[in-house]
Amino acid sequence: MRIGVLGLGVVGQRLIELLDDDSVSTPVVVTGRVHKDREALRRIHRDHVELVEFRIEADATFDVDVVVLASPDEHHATAASAALAGGAHVVSLADSAATVTELLSLNEFAREVGRSVVVGAAASPGVSTLLAIHAGTLFSRIDQVDIAVTGTAGPTCIDRRARANRTETQEWRDAMWVDCGARSAPELVFFPDPVGSIECARGDLSESLVLRRVMPNVDLLSIKVAKEPVSPVQRAGRRSRRPEREIEPGAQRIMVSGEIDGVPETVVYGLVASTRDISADLAQLCAWAALSEQRSGAMTVGELVDAPSTLRMLADRGSQMLVYEDLD
Repeated sequence: MRIGVLGLGVVGQRLIELLDDDSVSTPVVVTGRVHKDREALRRIHRDHVELVEFRIEADATFDVDVVVLASPDEHHATAASAALAGGAHVVSLADSAATVTELLSLNEFAREVGRSVVVGAAASPGVSTLLAIHAGTLFSRIDQVDIAVTGTAGPTCIDRRARANRTETQEWRDAMWVDCGARSAPELVFFPDPVGSIECARGDLSESLVLRRVMPNVDLLSIKVAKEPVSPVQRAGRRSRRPEREIEPGAQRIMVSGEIDGVPETVVYGLVASTRDISADLAQLCAWAALSEQRSGAMTVGELVDAPSTLRMLADRGSQMLVYEDLD
């Protein structure tokens, strides 16, 4: 199977490595920046990987079976439309609510051309919502899902996190969408060790939007993201030079509340994983699933793959998942 990758940032490069090393995939770099991406392939010692030039404004045909969009969010809807028109399935790693909404709106077009658009195939909102779906299977009734995420994969991801922190969002509450201010309702979230406690607040992520499709009867869907860290340089006086920012370890905390056999219960899952690695892992699994399932239309990760088996495969690849105990 020929799997195209559009966007050779940190996650895109890791995905190329995974596809090049497995026994069933042929990776293809789909790019409008041939020289720059060829240099990126050389840096990761994959200069034998094929590059296909792609311009969104041109009528494109794709000699690939599926295109994975690992570029910045703002290009995904246009690139997905072009890929569908060119005969390819699409897997997107976008996480902003606006982009996820745009991609899901391609449902009718995707059905017309007999291809799929898989949305959110990254650590957030993909893995986080799979964990929530898995926890939800324990309940006879789900009242509330609270998700908190932290971690960045590379420079583009860091910039995206900064935008998420300063962008207003919506929360599903009491059968309606409620507008929420950026950085509102801050709280100290206790992620699994070695990440530990981090202050998180509301921001522009799409977990609530994604979960509404698979958990339509839940009263409250809440997502919080770690606040952008303030470096010593920023604290010292807002110097003009942009401070260096370290890539953060990835972690998630998913809390599901409701009833199990008529008894009020709360279940909390935790995850510790490299944001880069788990995003690339999930994107690879979703690309395979899009081709094996051959479904048409736009869907979220949780609507395409089985949550327990997919999480098991991610754990087998090194992601650490756990259940919090003794919450009282």
